[in-house]
Amino acid sequence: MARMSDPARYTTPDGKFTLVVVPEHDLLGFEGYPWHTHGEFLPNVYRIASVPEFLDALFADRLVMAVSRSGDSVHDVYVTDDPEGEKEWAKEGKTLELRYWSGRPYHAG
Repeated sequence: MARMSDPARYTTPDGKFTLVVVPEHDLLGFEGYPWHTHGEFLPNVYRIASVPEFLDALFADRLVMAVSRSGDSVHDVYVTDDPEGEKEWAKEGKTLELRYWSGRPYHAG
């Protein structure tokens, strides 16, 4: 039986990324990648009050994921609060894929 403090794992429908939620530390991030955030930052950064609301928005494709790559290698995966501004932060030699949890590509507009 899982304890309340055990991490929860949620994998994207295409199987590419796994979001890990660690309730004990109010922490969430993508497994194997450096980005993470804490529940206390959600209201200021994403205008979302709680981790459950963040998960609902992410899984319903209301939040956009950014995937930073160099060639075929993924360097980071994160949820962006500014998908339109992400392209200007892409570093030379890296590509940035903007997508939803479902795998559907993000398109401005």
